[in-house]
Amino acid sequence: MDALDDLLPRADVVVLSLPKTPETTRLMNAARLGRMKPDGILVNVGRGDCVVTEDLVAALQSGAIGGAVLDVTDPEPLPEDHPLWDCENLVLTPHVSGFYHLPATLYNIQSIAIRNLTAWGRGEGLENVVDFSTGYRKLPESEESPACQTGRGGV
Repeated sequence: MDALDDLLPRADVVVLSLPKTPETTRLMNAARLGRMKPDGILVNVGRGDCVVTEDLVAALQSGAIGGAVLDVTDPEPLPEDHPLWDCENLVLTPHVSGFYHLPATLYNIQSIAIRNLTAWGRGEGLENVVDFSTGYRKLPESEESPACQTGRGGV
């Protein structure tokens, strides 16, 4: 995330699919939204509190960014009188991006759960273990890039 501020002005679309961590909470604030292209699009399918909602409303209303697509919001659910509802350059979906719309998604999740339950019963290591210090999945050593080994993931 060290390069985020340098990358924002170059991105046509900024997609957030982030866990809730101290580093991601309020990540997209007025300053970062202001670094985006005037026709840039912000997409958030991770956690609503990664975006400062008031700052996003201001950026959308002023035309500072081209638009946004939100599957998650802060607050959630949005109150009926929330100003986001009036933003014409915004697409809101009802927090469905992580659901099992594709049968393959449900199959993959079930397969991982079955393999993990079997491994746990045998006293073996598990797949997709969360590193609570970062909020992200721990990678097996064979998959780790030099950035991951230093604890600094990519953008």
